[in-house]
Amino acid sequence: MARVPSVSQSDLPDAYQSLLDEEALAECHIFTTMANNPSILRSYMLYSSTLWDDCRLSPHD
Repeated sequence: MARVPSVSQSDLPDAYQSLLDEEALAECHIFTTMANNPSILRSYMLYSSTLWDDCRLSPHD
């Protein structure tokens, strides 16, 4: 049993539900666990998208 429970998309406040819109994200436990604190999940999503998009990391990197 996980020490920190996962959160379903429907349990999130309306303003944060879009963070788990993609089926792949909603099924990954790390994202549903981070959703216990929606602002942390949003910050992580912004950080990771910046790494991939703005820094031009390849999938290999």
